[in-house]
Amino acid sequence: MSHNLFSEIFSRVADPDAVFMRTAEGRIITYREAFALSARYANVMRDTGVAIGDRVAAQVEKSPEAII
Repeated sequence: MSHNLFSEIFSRVADPDAVFMRTAEGRIITYREAFALSARYANVMRDTGVAIGDRVAAQVEKSPEAII
């Protein structure tokens, strides 16, 4: 097992263009899109000083982006 959930999920996805999430409104997000958004969030946090092992809490509206 890897050291983080992202690596664990990423290593098991055979088709990055498969549906990761479908919303009640019909919006479809692929694994590729979810991974890209996750990477952007990670880069922003790293660039603002968050380091591996730091804990981050956020209060956000319910949304696909919040899950990612």
